[in-house]
Amino acid sequence: MEKYAEIIQSERTKRKLSQQAFAKEIGLSQSSVALIELGKRRPSDKVKERISDFFNLCKFQV
Repeated sequence: MEKYAEIIQSERTKRKLSQQAFAKEIGLSQSSVALIELGKRRPSDKVKERISDFFNLCKFQV
């Protein structure tokens, strides 16, 4: 698994969010979140920014 995928999944599960709930918060589909967490899809810069803002992380961590 890619490092960014591990970080995203870890942060999401720490907050007890389902993929569906997290996806809704950042404006993605649940399937997109699943692919990102599996390391099969790399998030765009725009999506990285939304994720890092949501989790209050540095963009370089995502």
